[in-house]
Amino acid sequence: MLLKDWPLQEWTKDIDEWLSELLRLEGRGDFTSGSCVRCCLQKPLYRCEDCNDLQLYCGDCTVLRHQCHPLHRIKVKSIIQYHSGSS
Repeated sequence: MLLKDWPLQEWTKDIDEWLSELLRLEGRGDFTSGSCVRCCLQKPLYRCEDCNDLQLYCGDCTVLRHQCHPLHRIKVKSIIQYHSGSS
């Protein structure tokens, strides 16, 4: 029997690691601050899907950062998504 290339089988051994990383990036990632990284004044609720920046920004800073990029896709991060527990 000939050896075949089975890329899916190679990938599945790391599936838990990949899934954890996807879920981490979908949420807050490594961002743990309770305030905007630019102004440090308001709550960070926005992340751009098109920028190479995983930080969260407040609404005012997001608008300022995207004046030259009006077609970027901005994702709103709900505070409720980040609370652990069932309260």
